[in-house]
Amino acid sequence: KPQKVGTWFFVLPDGLLVTNYHVIKGAASLLVHLDNGAMFFVDKVVFADAEKDFAFLQVSGRNLPVLKLGDSDRVQVGQGVVALGNSLGLEGSVSTGIVSGVRRLDDRVLIQTTAPISHGNSGGPLLSADGHVIGVTTMSFAEGQNINFAIAINQVKDALTPPAQGEASLSDAAKSQSSYLKGVLLYNKSEYPAAEHLFLDAVHLAPQNFDAWMELGGVYYDTGQTDKEVEAFKTAAQKRPLSADAHYYLGTAYEEKGQFDSAILEYRKAVSLKPDYLDALFDLALLELIQGHRDASLALYHILKPLNFGMSQKLYRILELTASKGTK
Repeated sequence: KPQKVGTWFFVLPDGLLVTNYHVIKGAASLLVHLDNGAMFFVDKVVFADAEKDFAFLQVSGRNLPVLKLGDSDRVQVGQGVVALGNSLGLEGSVSTGIVSGVRRLDDRVLIQTTAPISHGNSGGPLLSADGHVIGVTTMSFAEGQNINFAIAINQVKDALTPPAQGEASLSDAAKSQSSYLKGVLLYNKSEYPAAEHLFLDAVHLAPQNFDAWMELGGVYYDTGQTDKEVEAFKTAAQKRPLSADAHYYLGTAYEEKGQFDSAILEYRKAVSLKPDYLDALFDLALLELIQGHRDASLALYHILKPLNFGMSQKLYRILELTASKGTK
């Protein structure tokens, strides 16, 4: 059963395809389905750009149907466009509209369009009237009145040549992201040594790759390397101090080592950043109780109760049992 559905299109007949980065991020496996019933497992992530939100994937095939890439620099406001995709899982959905504008955000070029883009459309082609791809649909704003965006195809074309030449021609940041995505595929298949190697390669190439540090910590957790786990999550928290997840998982690593005071500190940081973080609230309450801070644990119970009744009752039962045994 698919956990996430997106759209893609072939750019080379030997199986090179384009989709959004956010469609494939964190995937354990990737399956490409054609409208004629053919299916391919993705062999590898050739290239990924998290900032611009697109990726090249490779499947094994020949003479596959490709779309012709247009020139997004020639896009005119008001021209008609067609968006193809799998809207809400409905395969082969077609929507029409016009180009509302061309927006530049930092180093990103986005085509704004009135062609509706729904969940499942991500990664699909935005076509001009002559059938050429001028953009890769990426997002819409639910609070707006039909405000949708596609990545200008020229930005994708600029990155198309390096994969064909091999990874040696890519930037370190691009190589890091590619190693990270390959590592995720292996990690989710429990191939821990190979995944660790790729994540280490990713953080060596780009030390700011937060996601790679987090996944590296996960590998060390699953392989029982607690000291390395602490260091990986600590680095992740340093790279992104406002990440509640980084502080929470660092807290769990400290807890595994029996460093309860440090764990409590990290859990508190996680809760301060995300007040409804259920796991952090529950684990913090347990550690407060273990440390003899029964009042603090009870206060966390009252915070947890309206958020998740089941978890709060589990915590309350623990509080009752420890009280009956004379725990402070």
